[in-house]
Amino acid sequence: MNFLSHEIWNELQLPDWRGRFFIECFTESLSVMTSHFHQAKMMGVTDLAEEILQNISLYEENDKGKNYLLASINELRKCLKTDLTSALLFSDIKEYYEDRVKTLNPEKPQKSSIAQIGTLCKRITDNKINYFTTLKEILLDSLFTEKDITKKHTIAIEIHALTNSYVTFLLNAGYSPKYLYNKSELLTRKSNYNTRTFKDQVIFLFTTLDCKKREFTTFFALKTNKLSTVHNLATSKNVKAITQIPEKHFTISNDTFSKFEPDFYLKITYEALDYVGAALTASSLLEAEIDFLKTLSSSIKILPH
Repeated sequence: MNFLSHEIWNELQLPDWRGRFFIECFTESLSVMTSHFHQAKMMGVTDLAEEILQNISLYEENDKGKNYLLASINELRKCLKTDLTSALLFSDIKEYYEDRVKTLNPEKPQKSSIAQIGTLCKRITDNKINYFTTLKEILLDSLFTEKDITKKHTIAIEIHALTNSYVTFLLNAGYSPKYLYNKSELLTRKSNYNTRTFKDQVIFLFTTLDCKKREFTTFFALKTNKLSTVHNLATSKNVKAITQIPEKHFTISNDTFSKFEPDFYLKITYEALDYVGAALTASSLLEAEIDFLKTLSSSIKILPH
């Protein structure tokens, strides 16, 4: 985790201590150097509800999955008690869910209770987008609404909990920790603000991290002793063998591959939330294609760059 100097903090001109605390919570929850109990939780309310629905299906097929189901039900129970967004969004669910869990027989869970818990979980998962929107609204309110900011302990607990829930949602949506950690520079580098205030910059960050997948294209240069085998490779939806890189990508790619002198390229196109995840997926697809080519010809040699 990078520690910012006092000069950088002063340059950011944050409205009050809440801004700095939010930035520190956001980066701390993503840093690999942070102790695990300070990092973002593995699963949030909507993720646990989805897991329960999956475990109910497994339990209905095989009752040996009972312990997994009961564990996930209890995890959601604890999460609903502490989650600030749920207190606002799922106020009509929390009490009824608690009653269903209390009456659940752990030795032989009643089918009617399981069905009712499933219905409540379905209500939660159906509101996943609404949950994310509400979470961001509550977090913005906690950061920027006028209040008695001398009550640091109470406010800090709230900001820490909401920030962790926000990061947890993003991670479970599919964003890579490295990408999110790098995105914190939107808040810590004054040059990224342009004319925006700190509040505007936080909103800009929230807008950027919209959990929508986008198409990324990766090119790999390869050498081979069996170019004829590559020419016979049938292209798939995501992977295509090409002899040269399209002109719009040529400048960067030419500098990258100039000394390698490749025999062909693999163009891999994939939808992902961020470039880090797209690169990791592209690397996996590259390995699969190389394995496939080696299956077609045992004497083929392929060297990727």
